[in-house]
Amino acid sequence: MSKLQELAAARAANGDDDNFFADAEELLALPKSASTAIVLRKGPYRGEPHLDLRVFVLKRDGSVVHTKKGVLLTYDQARQVAEKILEVVESSS
Repeated sequence: MSKLQELAAARAANGDDDNFFADAEELLALPKSASTAIVLRKGPYRGEPHLDLRVFVLKRDGSVVHTKKGVLLTYDQARQVAEKILEVVESSS
């Protein structure tokens, strides 16, 4: 179980109101620095599948928390963003 999954279980047990977090599956955790990572998760939001992209921070006490601001996308929105990113990356190669 990843540190993020452990945190999700603890938050869910404590009645945390971030329902997406408790049900999300971590797909990618890309280190940004020694104490932060960009995390991509998938999970249901209001009964529909979504992707969530946000920064997670390792606090001094060892806990991991996500920032309040992130990007929650439907699969169609994610597809459009991914296509544009690939277009930009491939044209700059």
